[in-house]
Amino acid sequence: PCRHTTYGVYRSQVHTPKVLLVLGVFIVAVTSLGFAAGSDEQAAGESGDVLVEPYTNTLPIVKAEDRDKVKYKIYVPVQGVTFKPVSNDLPVYKYYAELTNVVPEWYNLEEYGSVIKAKIAGGDIPDIVNIGGLGTGPSGMDLSQWSDDGILIPLNDLIDKYAPNLNNWWQTHKLQRFQHTAADKETYFVSYYELPSYNQTKLSVNQQWLDALGLAVPSTVDEFYEVLKAFRDEDPNNNGKNDEIPLVTFGNFIGVIIDAFGVQMGRGMEGWQMPAAAGGKITFAYTDPRYREALAYLNKLYSENLLDREYASAGYTETFEKAKLDIMGSVIIWINTTFVLNSMSPLSDSQATIPVYKAIPPLKGPRGDQRYIRSRTILSGGLAITNRAEHPEVAMRYIDFLRSSEEAIEAQNYGVEGITYNKVGGRYELIDSPENPFSRTLEEIGGRQPPYGQTVTKVGYDLRWPKWMPPMVEALEQYYIDTFPHVAAQLDEIEIQNRLYPDIQTYAKEMLEKFITGQESLDTFDEYVATLNGMGVDELLKVKQAQYDRYTEWMKSN
Repeated sequence: PCRHTTYGVYRSQVHTPKVLLVLGVFIVAVTSLGFAAGSDEQAAGESGDVLVEPYTNTLPIVKAEDRDKVKYKIYVPVQGVTFKPVSNDLPVYKYYAELTNVVPEWYNLEEYGSVIKAKIAGGDIPDIVNIGGLGTGPSGMDLSQWSDDGILIPLNDLIDKYAPNLNNWWQTHKLQRFQHTAADKETYFVSYYELPSYNQTKLSVNQQWLDALGLAVPSTVDEFYEVLKAFRDEDPNNNGKNDEIPLVTFGNFIGVIIDAFGVQMGRGMEGWQMPAAAGGKITFAYTDPRYREALAYLNKLYSENLLDREYASAGYTETFEKAKLDIMGSVIIWINTTFVLNSMSPLSDSQATIPVYKAIPPLKGPRGDQRYIRSRTILSGGLAITNRAEHPEVAMRYIDFLRSSEEAIEAQNYGVEGITYNKVGGRYELIDSPENPFSRTLEEIGGRQPPYGQTVTKVGYDLRWPKWMPPMVEALEQYYIDTFPHVAAQLDEIEIQNRLYPDIQTYAKEMLEKFITGQESLDTFDEYVATLNGMGVDELLKVKQAQYDRYTEWMKSN
């Protein structure tokens, strides 16, 4: 039998009848995001012979007879194994086409950062491009170089004229507008929006294994070490085999453990440490003496077979397999992916109603440090318009539709009527069963997409997740500190960053792995620090200090 969850209906109070009915709880969420109300002002397209219909929450974007005149090629990254590649065949994107009369050609690219750079360098330029996965982020060399070269067009005027939803949202999210603004005061991309607390990396521990061994949730790094040893030695999965992997992680997620030692590494492992008080100095985590202590701890875990031997090479596929086999004692991963791991575990079910991997408060380090460093999901992806796009005003309206319209956000968070929900007596009922869980069906039809310009709401998470997960996430909110903010780099800063940082980062991360695995003795840590300093860390710190100072000045006046 299906589990039906009902929600009240609310009709948006705008003059146009084309705005969809939306859920009562959903309207509370989108109202807080600040959507634009409708307007009677008529606006026409300004290029070619395509007449753009008025778009102040009014659809379609273009007339039906002009549908074939607007063709956009959009490059986006492939995002994880649980997401469907973007396609116009997916019901959510079919719905978008019906609403807007805009039908883009979507190109889902593997190895996105390197592939998109090569394509654009070779003249293969799309009309709209996702700027995620470029390594140095929105203030990095690629974005700035592409805008300087005229490949990316400035968006300020287009946003003012053709993005009413985004404009209205930015009125109540001024920091977002500041962080979108480049050195020349222009905007060159529109990021997606993800709730900062709902898509973070955290340490999750196998609650079922803790219960089986009669262990409490660890609260310190020393207690965690003892728990990991018990997972290794006491057969918590009760299969008679020595196959348990006490701690699983991969990529940059290892920073969650390092942070417990007072270092501000964070998920991105960029290493820029915020000062303890306003007016303080930015420091570099990779040369911090406390970092050495963290490395010693991780080396102990690795040498005693408590840390996954594949931690430096594994990815999502390997981690999902470990969950299916019930051989994973703890894991550092996106908290939203923790839901997927629970749904795959033989100790739970497809809807993850039985908690297995539960995110715990951050471990307390030897000096009492206890915090999660909030990663910068808000600006890690987004859409930019290139000089190849005909009718950029239509492209801008389409991005505004994807990013901030009630219709698109409803589809991203709830799906399509008849597939993921039904309207019954003026109310919405989710279509949700053990065989076809709502959350899985939503992803399969194109909902809950990663950073292609969309907005994900708290209500959307609450619908997809089992009831035990939202309170768990909210309880961790008290432990967050912010990582180094997004600040647009000046042109001279970009040159310094791109001349120095790639080599510094590469060397630091190579040595991180060597120190953890024991290929390099920690007795050489001072020599390692001297090498890093000789690569230009001090010059780079001056750049980061200047950016941080601009950020703090802006915060004082806003």
